[in-house]
Amino acid sequence: MLLRSLKAAAFACALAGAGTAHADPSSEPAAARKAVTDLLDSWREADAAKGDAVLHKDFRYTTLREIYDGDDPARKGEAPSVDTATRDSMMGVYRGLKPGSWDDRLTGVSVHVDDTGHAMVWGRYRFSIEGKLTHCGAASFQLYRMKSGWQIVSFADSHFWTREAGNLKYCPDA
Repeated sequence: MLLRSLKAAAFACALAGAGTAHADPSSEPAAARKAVTDLLDSWREADAAKGDAVLHKDFRYTTLREIYDGDDPARKGEAPSVDTATRDSMMGVYRGLKPGSWDDRLTGVSVHVDDTGHAMVWGRYRFSIEGKLTHCGAASFQLYRMKSGWQIVSFADSHFWTREAGNLKYCPDA
C-alpha cells in the first residue's frame, strides 16, 4: 500500500511539473546578452524585425547627451541634456537605415541576472555612422525574461561626441 501511495505521489508531482520549462541558470546571462547583441546587429543590418523581436512593447531609451561646442558655439559650457525616446520612435529610425550605416560595438561587457527574471547588460561602446566613429560612452540595457525570452525594456547611455580629440577618453580602445 505504501509503495502504491509513493508511486501515485510521484506521478502527481510529475504531472504538476509537466509543461513547465525551467531555464538553465548558467545560460541566462548568455541569453540576456544575446538579446542585446541581436538589437545591435539589427541596427548594423537595418533589420527592423530583428530589433522588434527583442524590444519590449513598453521599451524606453534615455541618453545623457553632451553638448558639442562645435555645433553651436553659443552653447559652450552648457550642461549635458537628457533625451528620451519611445519604442515607436526607436523603431521609426529603422525605416531610414541602410545595412552597414550604423555600427554600435560594446566592449568590457558585464551581465548580471537575477533569479526573478531581471537582467542588466552594461558596457562601453563606440558608435559609427557610415564607417566613421561619431560618438561613444557607456551603455546599460535593462531586460526582463518574458515567456518569449529576454526582452529589452530600457536602454540608457552616455553620448559623447568624438569630434574633438579630448573626447576620445570616453571611447574604448581609442
